[in-house]
Amino acid sequence: MNTKVLFVKKALKSIACATLSLLPALSRAVTELRSLSAARLKAGKSF
Repeated sequence: MNTKVLFVKKALKSIACATLSLLPALSRAVTELRSLSAARLKAGKSF
């Protein structure tokens, strides 16, 4: 049981670290998507 708890703690820690390292990339992707959709809307209006 003790090793199981340690394994779960280690897994949670690695998941948290991965999420933290992915956050900047995710926010960058979201901002890029927003600017792309805004540019697409402007292009659609200009035509």
